[in-house]
Amino acid sequence: MAKETQTSIVSAETQRLEIMTTEELAAYLKVGPSTVYERLRFRASRDPHPMPAHKMGGYWRFLRHEIDAWLMSLPHASHSRKRKYVRKKVAS
Repeated sequence: MAKETQTSIVSAETQRLEIMTTEELAAYLKVGPSTVYERLRFRASRDPHPMPAHKMGGYWRFLRHEIDAWLMSLPHASHSRKRKYVRKKVAS
C-alpha cells in the first residue's frame, strides 16, 4: 500500500511539473502556434490575463499546471463587442 501512495505522489509531481514547448501548448489548446506567439507578444501590454510563460535559453516554455490555472481564470466571454447585422433592402 505504501508503494501505491508513493507512486501516486510521484505521478502527481510529474504531472504538475510537466513542461511544454510552444508547439505542444498550441496542440494542447487546439490553436495554431501563431496564436500562442501572438498572446506572448502582447502579454505585457494591457492584457488583464497574461499567459504564464518562461523563457529559457531563448525558447518559450510553459508549465501545464500554470496554463490550466490561467485557462480557468479567463473570462467566459471572449468578445465584449457584438457584431451588428444590418438587413439589406430588397429592391422592389
